[in-house]
Amino acid sequence: MIHVLTPEQKIAEHPLLLQRVAALEAKLAWFQKQVFGGGKSEKLDVTQRQLDFAGVDQVRMAVGEKNREDHLRAQPKARTAANASGNLRACPRD
Repeated sequence: MIHVLTPEQKIAEHPLLLQRVAALEAKLAWFQKQVFGGGKSEKLDVTQRQLDFAGVDQVRMAVGEKNREDHLRAQPKARTAANASGNLRACPRD
């Protein structure tokens, strides 16, 4: 059997339901803070945001240049008739 509330019962129950919702929202906020953290550890303070990174770009460019040179040196040499068949010995002279 379904229990139907009268309008007076609904009006009387409304503040209780609001309190219950507020308590559940507080519990949910606490749970989310426990699981996902408070968020403060991820924030940077003013001094961390003002660090000087002037030399970083120069280092990145130097490393990039070095990596590019290594890549160019590592290119395979053109295959000749002597090593095309997989024979690494020199071709006999006629």
